[in-house]
Amino acid sequence: MFLKYSGLQSGKVNILYLIQVPPPLHGVSKLNDFIYKSEQINKAYNKQKVELKFSDNLSELSNFSFKKILFFVRVIKNLIFKLISHKPDLVYFTIVPTGVSFYRDLVFVFILKFFRKKIVYHFHGQGVPQFVTSRLNTVLYNWLLKKAYVIHLSKGLLEKEFESLKIKKSKSYFVNNGVDDLNISPVYSKEKVCNILFFSNKFPSKGVFILLDVLAKIKKEGLDFKLIFIGGSAGQDVDDDIKAKIINENLDSNINLLGGIYTDEKYAYFENADIFIHPTLNDALPLVLLDAMQFGLPIISSKIGAIPEIIEDEKNGFLTEPGDIDKITSDLIKLLTDDGMRKEMGIHSRKRFLENYTIGCFEKELKSVFTKIIK
Repeated sequence: MFLKYSGLQSGKVNILYLIQVPPPLHGVSKLNDFIYKSEQINKAYNKQKVELKFSDNLSELSNFSFKKILFFVRVIKNLIFKLISHKPDLVYFTIVPTGVSFYRDLVFVFILKFFRKKIVYHFHGQGVPQFVTSRLNTVLYNWLLKKAYVIHLSKGLLEKEFESLKIKKSKSYFVNNGVDDLNISPVYSKEKVCNILFFSNKFPSKGVFILLDVLAKIKKEGLDFKLIFIGGSAGQDVDDDIKAKIINENLDSNINLLGGIYTDEKYAYFENADIFIHPTLNDALPLVLLDAMQFGLPIISSKIGAIPEIIEDEKNGFLTEPGDIDKITSDLIKLLTDDGMRKEMGIHSRKRFLENYTIGCFEKELKSVFTKIIK
């Protein structure tokens, strides 16, 4: 029945991707772009896409504008056109799980359900249990998930995020994210000054000001270090606040503050780093941690989302409660002062990456999920 009205004349199933793709460039849009372009995932399907484009750059993502309303209307028109012309058998939708954007995305869900399409939601965020404490949101989520399929970023997140909602286990899957395997061989040198790398957009939620507080404490301890701070702008006000704090804490000689780097040039910074730090306050499964693991780096990050499933505490890095400046400082000092620990943790990072988090692993698993759903 499901395939009765599909593109069987060509011997292929029709898939419509309702996704964010660059620009702006961030973890979700980058991964969506890879999925849509993947020959291994899509070779058995006729594919089309509708781009969920509401902003031109990162600084506009969380701000309201009339331009976003125009983008919203354009997406609706494109979606209805593709549903009629492409007649998809399956719609792959990277829905936003909470907040105002969730209510916006419900409009697209209503349209998909009106056209009676089979939907698979790929969640890249977290916060559903807190969001559905409202009775209205619980009702909306149960309506959303009815007869749909769910993919999440890890087994732990899948169980935690949807345990209170009406979704059959047979319709839920997890697929670990992945990044390109560059086939590198990490080199562990004993430089006098350690290079710390932070690589993320400069949103406060990524822990940028927490990081600066930590480095200020470490400098007062008399330890020498260099931080390469790479990240796209989160708005002029945030950029100005970061620069001011660096000067006020007398960190300007220790920090090389760079903008966003979106090409393969970024890999040189991972290669030259000794420690990777990501003191995020709100992340599900940051792709940048996988890059750091690939380059055999010990990692300091937060005990949130799927991060504890990526980083084994005291094995390939250290986990802290979000915003725990004293613990982050203590862990960073351990890594700065112990060459052997850095090397041992880095080797473990590289091993975990190769076993679980290459883009090849991701491709294989997502293709398997699609095959199970489309049968």
